[in-house]
Amino acid sequence: MNNSRMSRTEPSPMGTAAKDPEDVLAYMPYALGYWPQESLLLASASESYLGPCLRIDLPTSLSTVPEWTAALPPVVETLAFRTENKRVFAAAFTGHTASLEVTAPRDGSAVEASSYFVCGRVVMAALAQAMAVSSRFGLRGETTWVVDRAHDRWGTLLPFDDTVEASSAHRIDSVDPRRPAREVVAVPGPAWPVLRGGNIRTILSSPLGAALVFQGHVVRDAGTAVMDDRRLPGFWELASVLGASAAASMRRQFDEVVSHERSHGCPGIYEVSRLIGRLAAQFERKRDARAAAVECTKTLSAGECVAVAAWMDKPIGIYVLLTCAAAGPGAARRLTDRTAGGAHADTASDMSDGAALMTGRREEEISVPRVQALRVLLNAVEQLGTTEMSDCASVANAYVSWFFGLNSQAGRYLQRVRTYPGKAHAALLHAVMDNRPLPRWLGRYQEG
Repeated sequence: MNNSRMSRTEPSPMGTAAKDPEDVLAYMPYALGYWPQESLLLASASESYLGPCLRIDLPTSLSTVPEWTAALPPVVETLAFRTENKRVFAAAFTGHTASLEVTAPRDGSAVEASSYFVCGRVVMAALAQAMAVSSRFGLRGETTWVVDRAHDRWGTLLPFDDTVEASSAHRIDSVDPRRPAREVVAVPGPAWPVLRGGNIRTILSSPLGAALVFQGHVVRDAGTAVMDDRRLPGFWELASVLGASAAASMRRQFDEVVSHERSHGCPGIYEVSRLIGRLAAQFERKRDARAAAVECTKTLSAGECVAVAAWMDKPIGIYVLLTCAAAGPGAARRLTDRTAGGAHADTASDMSDGAALMTGRREEEISVPRVQALRVLLNAVEQLGTTEMSDCASVANAYVSWFFGLNSQAGRYLQRVRTYPGKAHAALLHAVMDNRPLPRWLGRYQEG
């Protein structure tokens, strides 16, 4: 479940309504920024708005469905946290579908039922379990779909119930337009019938899909989209923004300042907070987070990067920085005061002030522009600092990604970690994400 992801979109400027299945299905990949593969997508909704959309890897086999289902509740809980969310839509994006060939009862000939295709039992089981878990959290299950981009088709999963055995045959009414009469046909047990809705073009060209394109949403390659999320850009080279010569000069200045300042300890948390606030103003002014990140990077000095890097040497340094950005300097100061008072706090679970934030139990929304600003600083420290500093910055960046529900992006950052201190912090985040794949505050965001 480590690849859970939640995405948000702003309300459409044209007030475009999601009236048809194609509208909801278009919302899903555009909200993610890429076309998902072998994924279950859940989109919550109030009576008027589509809500947060999250992606989960589909189980790989029927034997893994129970374990997969056991990990669903904390994910679905995030969707249900916002009281206005009353409904949930589910879609399985998979390439494992097949045409439905039926045997005509009169002459025994095999005919493709063009109004249907079939999906595997694993996909059906995942959709059924997701809807059952959603119901336990008070979310009314709406339609379930299967989308197969490889075979250019999507459709609505026919009604199912938990009593159907995998080996049983399923009977559907054939409405194949090529057959003159309505006939009852049998579907083999290992597959499940899906009523064909259309092709992929009908999804992307739906009214809501067109409105999202108008807003600037694009569907890109998954690898690019994960690290270049429209709300939280991932790693970017300093040399690509500053130029090779300026980036090299900043590295030399950084090394000189680190050597000079190491004996002076960490800068005050309010000093760091003012730096974060200055950069956050760029994100508040600019709609494009990538453009804001570039502009912020251009304004950084080596000394400002050292002010953040200095906290990497402290056992709870990354948690202080994250708390400062997301919850404010007061919360971060209380955290440092508690540590200075003699409490042992080298893990997030030991920090009374930061525990709710670091474990995803915080209910209040975080300060998005300030966390985006911290990403800029951490991105620079990753490239300028020592190996241990860089690893700690990578883990802090993984937390930032998780704060936004971008667990796939968080995983990319954690893969960078090489040193023991960094791996210790990474292990803690892995445990937190396994326990709560998505922070609770993400459920408060409203969609368009």
